[in-house]
Amino acid sequence: MRKAFDPQRRLDCQAIPQVHLNLNCRARIVPILRALQHIYSQRPLCDEILRAVAADVSRQSSRRRGRKGMDYWQIAVLAAVRLGCNFGYDELQDLAEHHGALRQIMGIGDWGEDTGFDWRRIRDNLCLLRPETVEHINHLIVAKGHKFRYLDTAPLRHDRFFGLNGQAET
Repeated sequence: MRKAFDPQRRLDCQAIPQVHLNLNCRARIVPILRALQHIYSQRPLCDEILRAVAADVSRQSSRRRGRKGMDYWQIAVLAAVRLGCNFGYDELQDLAEHHGALRQIMGIGDWGEDTGFDWRRIRDNLCLLRPETVEHINHLIVAKGHKFRYLDTAPLRHDRFFGLNGQAET
């Protein structure tokens, strides 16, 4: 019953790339949510990450049988926030239930649907991810980052360098 993410967008939830984030906010979670937006918009990268998550989460069970569990995207988002912000499961539960932007990026709206996240449920799902998988996902993201090129390739210029004795050197 698990799936990568729900392809049917909800009426009470914006598309993930259009979720408004306050980029002037200095909270630790904002850059992570922005990175998750970028990953979601890069379909090949996102699909490869979700396949890695699915391989770990559905390793000992059939994804076609049983009750609905957390989507692979939700697990990936919660794992990224937990590792990136160094949150405990209680803090992560509170954010998953009350942080609007996080819920929107997870694909959960605000219309009172029963989408409670018990800390045990979060822990049980995140603990299914093996350290090797997290490292593999990290390498995928870093490799994607290495493909970015600087827009301005003009050489940097410096006028003076202050040496160890405090004297200016040219």
